[in-house]
Amino acid sequence: MPLSKNGRGNNIGIVLKRLEKCVKRRHLSTSRTREIIYRILKDEKEKCFSIKDISTKAQEVYPKSISINSIYRHLNLFVQCDLISVIQTDSKKSYYCFKDDDEPPVFEICTSCLCIKKSSNLQITTTKEKIFQIIVYKKCITCKM
Repeated sequence: MPLSKNGRGNNIGIVLKRLEKCVKRRHLSTSRTREIIYRILKDEKEKCFSIKDISTKAQEVYPKSISINSIYRHLNLFVQCDLISVIQTDSKKSYYCFKDDDEPPVFEICTSCLCIKKSSNLQITTTKEKIFQIIVYKKCITCKM
């Protein structure tokens, strides 16, 4: 039952395998809200989202209002299941990004505008210790100009 293109069809969508494993492991029921939040992160893998960004995107694809509390609760579940990464800036604002493999994600945070993006430019040498994520602080292309 694929989710319709605008997200407003009667179908709730196919639960993605990693999400499905997480839900089954925790004995949770399926949730359309959870699927929509997960899809928002998965569909734009290279982007990092704030709670406000997720809420705005969810309103575009889902006719019902999703509370901020529900978004936080589902994101917390995704973090616990290692489905997404969370980055917290020095100003304590959190951003959430989809994790698509076992490699630690590399993020670039602009020192001027504080935008966050995933980076694929950094090569990581494997170590014995588990690396959860790498954050690089530098000016983004826009701020360099």
